[in-house]
Amino acid sequence: MKHFLSLTKALLGTLLICYGQNQTVSGNVYAYKDLPLKNIKISAKKTKMTVFSDSLGNFKIDCEKNEKLTFVGMGFNKLAIKAQKTESMKIKMVLKSGVKNEKAAVQNAHMTKNDLSNSIANYAEYNNDFSNYPDIFSMIQGKFPGVSIVNGLGGGKK
Repeated sequence: MKHFLSLTKALLGTLLICYGQNQTVSGNVYAYKDLPLKNIKISAKKTKMTVFSDSLGNFKIDCEKNEKLTFVGMGFNKLAIKAQKTESMKIKMVLKSGVKNEKAAVQNAHMTKNDLSNSIANYAEYNNDFSNYPDIFSMIQGKFPGVSIVNGLGGGKK
């Protein structure tokens, strides 16, 4: 009986070590070149943890090893990134194009209107993320709303 109890404890200890490896991940959420984003929701689904970035864009969350973290902010593209045990993760959020998304980012206190205006005027090229488009035509239409792509036969793509 004594051996059975010892074996059971050893087995449970091994299972807890193997499956219960949690880690604390910290980082910084920003947009454009280095504009810190406030109130970005960071979620870890497996551990059911949710935190928000502070006024400097910093966050710290407990999650399982290699768990996917979800970053959500109004007006921004949603991100799902694998948690990495590093000194500090740098998470770049990309603001969706359009005035509606700019207003949503400001209204949800992710950034101030002045910071947004300054970033758009000086760092617009840092907001480009062309990997979201399947082809050059979609990218042009996505970046410049209202543009119509016309092929050589006179047909248009709207």
